[in-house]
Amino acid sequence: MDKKTLVSEMKEHVKTGCFINMTQIASFTGKSPNRLSDILQGLDCLETKKEKKYFIPDVAQRILDIRTS
Repeated sequence: MDKKTLVSEMKEHVKTGCFINMTQIASFTGKSPNRLSDILQGLDCLETKKEKKYFIPDVAQRILDIRTS
């Protein structure tokens, strides 16, 4: 899978623009939200009072990097 396809699938999964929160990432990857540190470590996020939102292309790239390492 390439980055463009993964980004497209993630955007379709969240149905809301270019950002994704931890619950949505967990749902998309099938991991527990408590087990996402390897994907999210070091990524920039927009932090609100309720949640942290991550830029989908950054998350997609990290997933691909982890998968190929």
